[in-house]
Amino acid sequence: MVYLPVELPTGDFYGAHRPGNGLFGESLVAVDLKTGQRKWHYQLVHHGIWDMDIPCAPILADIVVDGRAVKAVAQPTKQGILYVFDRVTGKPVWPIAEQPVEKGDVPGEWYSPTQPIPSKPPLTAAPACPSTT
Repeated sequence: MVYLPVELPTGDFYGAHRPGNGLFGESLVAVDLKTGQRKWHYQLVHHGIWDMDIPCAPILADIVVDGRAVKAVAQPTKQGILYVFDRVTGKPVWPIAEQPVEKGDVPGEWYSPTQPIPSKPPLTAAPACPSTT
């Protein structure tokens, strides 16, 4: 299996010319290497317009959740969010809820009313830089 972080088909700062969420844009796609068949995919950002594309390769990890071993794939994002899935099934290890998000006001732009936000692991702020004074 190969896990592919897939970008949008066009630029990710403006999207009025591509209304809708976009099926595979800003998604993690699992493909069987032997057959070329897509096994599963999960869209991390609906209708990306904020340059929030997936910045790196996913991380393969064996983790324990509630006493159960899970072969996981974890995808970091530019938002500081880590999406964690079962590598075989593509099911989220922890719930991912569709959260309402603000709409912008760019004329003609289409905005997704929700974005998928994982319940775990918790978001943390980056540590502050030490003072140089």
